[in-house]
Amino acid sequence: MVDVYDALTTERPYKCAILAANAIRTMIEEVKRGLWNPDIFDAFDHLLEEGGADLENLDEMAEIVPSNLS
Repeated sequence: MVDVYDALTTERPYKCAILAANAIRTMIEEVKRGLWNPDIFDAFDHLLEEGGADLENLDEMAEIVPSNLS
């Protein structure tokens, strides 16, 4: 999930970056289509909203997401 967010919000040689809010909207639509586990997305979105999470360190995500969802 972090990789997808990064891919959406980072400029690449083949595409422009999109705003974080647009990336989240895109990912919400993907959750609705069944592409992401909604509980994991909610935990990821919560980390983004809190702003204190270091998304480079996935250990923080593992502490929030219940082990049966990872």
